[in-house]
Amino acid sequence: MSLVSHSKKRVQKNGLLESFVAGLCGIKKAIQRKNRKRKQKRGERKQERERQWARQDAKQIKDHEKTLFVDLGSNLGQGYQWFKTFFDPQKIQFELFEPNPHCYAKLRELPDVERHNLIVKNNGVGSRDGVFKFYGLSENEGGKLSEGGSIVKEHCSKFYTASEEDAIDVRIINFSCHLKKKSAMLDKIIVKMDIEGAEFDVLQSLIDKDTIHLIDILYVEFHSHHLAPPQNKIMKKTERRIISYINRNTNVQLRIWH
Repeated sequence: MSLVSHSKKRVQKNGLLESFVAGLCGIKKAIQRKNRKRKQKRGERKQERERQWARQDAKQIKDHEKTLFVDLGSNLGQGYQWFKTFFDPQKIQFELFEPNPHCYAKLRELPDVERHNLIVKNNGVGSRDGVFKFYGLSENEGGKLSEGGSIVKEHCSKFYTASEEDAIDVRIINFSCHLKKKSAMLDKIIVKMDIEGAEFDVLQSLIDKDTIHLIDILYVEFHSHHLAPPQNKIMKKTERRIISYINRNTNVQLRIWH
């Protein structure tokens, strides 16, 4: 075989290999595009379902009913701004809980606070009163205004190890006791719960103390998917058990959020 023929075959072989690799890359990109579209569509369906829930739930409230909307884990008021487009703050009182003092300062600047139809509290909620460490505020964890701050140190263990050094002290109130006090003077209580992993302890406490029934509508975001293995699977089972109990044993209208 001549040197020229050998070189031609080598070029052909390399060309076939390059075509094969290019084909694989094309397939991979096509799959990625398809997955992105599926994810986008799931997100859009979820958002529409949440809007339908909010519209439906707002219509249930009668004009004569004294109703409180409790926003647990308000951060900078994103949830409040969204929900108030469905639940009229002129008819319903909103109560925002945010233990992070940096976020609380921002919440105090909301115009509705000055109009006195919005109450903002610099507390978190838990199964008991006390002062607890609040994690997730260092720069590599989200910063001082982080949406992921929590009294649960392992709340984002899938993504990072929370810094003990950067944790701050925050005040936590017994949410079961708070519900008892409020329910005595109200017709309806709506709760949005986005408390970064602390929802498991709070909900179990409400079930154990038989105060879960004081909530009429509950929007809750669970965070088991933010935990590292094997804790994520353990808490996923706890999540399913809590959901099952609420659906089977109470009249709470449960909305799994986000």
